[in-house]
Amino acid sequence: MSSTLLTDQKPIADEYMSNDQTATCILDATYALFFEGKVSDLCITEIAKKAQLSQKEVTIIYPTLNDITKTLSERSIAKLKKEGLALAQNTGINVLRQLISNDLLFFYRVEVDRNQLTPETLEGHTSALENFDRYFNSEMPLVYATFFKNNKDLLPHFEIDIEFYAYFVSHSLKFFNFRTLQTFESTSEGRKLVTEQIIGSLFDRESMGLNQF
Repeated sequence: MSSTLLTDQKPIADEYMSNDQTATCILDATYALFFEGKVSDLCITEIAKKAQLSQKEVTIIYPTLNDITKTLSERSIAKLKKEGLALAQNTGINVLRQLISNDLLFFYRVEVDRNQLTPETLEGHTSALENFDRYFNSEMPLVYATFFKNNKDLLPHFEIDIEFYAYFVSHSLKFFNFRTLQTFESTSEGRKLVTEQIIGSLFDRESMGLNQF
């Protein structure tokens, strides 16, 4: 979630918005609240206020908070996947750095937000979190498989099963979530260093040099 949930914000639309425009306005307002760290107390009332709409206008399109966050997660995942597949068509270690960095940053922020939810506030985010987990576990490995098919020289050895290795890399990235890293390292710079070193070891390097993470 956080700043991973979509692209640049669009201005709040006027009173003559179509249903599609209203939906976009609602999603962008929700994204803005995520970006501001308003995860734990996110609600339709606050979203309507941020979007400069009435609660009725919001609930006509999205009856529940879960409907909003689910749709927003689908949009953000689609963007991440599109960017990943575009990168996967290219070659070189720097492309791999960018691909890993994008995914780590995205899911690190998802875990930061997940960490703020309580059993009482989780209900409004259930479908979104399921979407994120499904993408991470099932779809993201396919992006890495595409990349390694174009970059066999970056594999540990040429005989390795590419799809298997893609799943291995993808699931290795799952270790680097906020909750896990915070347990071992309290500083953001320390978490970055550990992440770069261990991911680098997957590719026989001392450090991966992930500039965004």
